[in-house]
Amino acid sequence: MQAANWETYNKSGSTLLSIYSTWEGLIADLSFGIGEFHVQVETTSKAMPVTANGNWAEISGVASNDEFAIYLPTDFCKQLIEAGSPGLDTDALASPDATIILEHFLTPRLDQLENVFGKKISFTGIQKVTTPISNQLLVLKLHVNDDEYAGSLRVTGDMLDRLEAFADKNSSMDEKMLDPHMVVHLGPVVIPSSQAYLARSGASIDCGVMPSDTIKGVLVRKDRYYWPIHIEDEVIEIAGDLAGPIELTTAQTDHVFVTFGIGSMNLGAFERSSVQIGTRLPMDRYEGNRAYVYYQSMPYAQGHIALIGANLGVTVDTIGSF
Repeated sequence: MQAANWETYNKSGSTLLSIYSTWEGLIADLSFGIGEFHVQVETTSKAMPVTANGNWAEISGVASNDEFAIYLPTDFCKQLIEAGSPGLDTDALASPDATIILEHFLTPRLDQLENVFGKKISFTGIQKVTTPISNQLLVLKLHVNDDEYAGSLRVTGDMLDRLEAFADKNSSMDEKMLDPHMVVHLGPVVIPSSQAYLARSGASIDCGVMPSDTIKGVLVRKDRYYWPIHIEDEVIEIAGDLAGPIELTTAQTDHVFVTFGIGSMNLGAFERSSVQIGTRLPMDRYEGNRAYVYYQSMPYAQGHIALIGANLGVTVDTIGSF
């Protein structure tokens, strides 16, 4: 997925109805942090009215002639400001110092947003919400460690146009909802069907590669799409474009392709969208050189990596699904 070209997507007449359909599936890096306070942000369609009960704060701002507002729980805002200035009295959220602190520590993220919107962005104030707001809001979920907070965003004018264009270009619910867990496979290797079907404990399968060779493999996603990779101990390098999916078939053949799962990793939707040829990623190797033998993306045997002559191979320990 390529980033949107903001010079191209500068249209007018956007409405919240037109952006709602793509907002929930937006894939973008919205994370930010102040000191040890790290926040992961995702978009959602779940309605969350902003009430005037004293539990919500409004961070207002401008981008050229356009106004915007971010609505966050007051407890969350206080933690955010305290992380930047532990001595500040956060009971007075309207303090000009609070606005300055937010701008100072969020400058790197603001710089990125300015490049996106093509406008100078600045905060104008922080205050508690005094009038309930239930419409014209784009809803956010904020994660801080194990805690989750609700938030909302309201934008106007050209900012809304550009935001709609970005969401339209970078939205995919299927990709966003995909399980981030992926398995690193050595292979594939072609072996006789009888060797795969009749494998028993103690049997060995030759991977067909020497430890000193370039070790090729595939990084397989939960939807069975995969990237060709090169494996270097506990690091992989993407060696080809995303391909697949791995097809499931019941056709009888004399030979089959098998792979050997030797580790795993978790990559969220934004990280996956940033993967390209040459990207290097750390993986978690299975303990004790453990390996799983896969056929058609399903594991049917567990064993361990061993040398078979001069080649890498897998000695089977257990047969069955895992």
